[in-house]
Amino acid sequence: MPAVTAAMLAQEARNSLQLPTPAVGVNPDGLNGNPALVNLPTWWWVTNAEPLTQRTAVGPVWAEVSAQPVTSVWVTSEGDRSECAGLGFAWARGMDDHERGSCSHTYRQADAGEQAEVQVVWRVSWVGSGGTSGTLDPFTMTASQAVPVYERQAIVTAVD
Repeated sequence: MPAVTAAMLAQEARNSLQLPTPAVGVNPDGLNGNPALVNLPTWWWVTNAEPLTQRTAVGPVWAEVSAQPVTSVWVTSEGDRSECAGLGFAWARGMDDHERGSCSHTYRQADAGEQAEVQVVWRVSWVGSGGTSGTLDPFTMTASQAVPVYERQAIVTAVD
């Protein structure tokens, strides 16, 4: 039987991580009666992805794995992908459109039944006994998010 190594324990700890299914905040929040609108940016951000660690040991040999969420991706049923370096941040009244960064998508057509997919990529690294360390395969956690998209028309009656 081969000796247990820190690298073996790191893989075991990685497999034991309990990463959350992504939960998403969206603005406009279609779930609360404010649908996304055609040609208006829809902001999104992940609300439940905090760094996690998992440690395992066998006798004096140990490994501690750290998982860090690094990227989130919004995939629409229109086939568009919007990648965000990070998890985005919640929209707040008074924010400038330029603050949304890449964590937004502008829908081009109405679809009251829109289901977007959200993917969160987690980087996984480890340290272990004997000064060992390394990286392991990343995780991608995926969830669906309802985002009803409506189209509104406006009529300008006067210009100042």
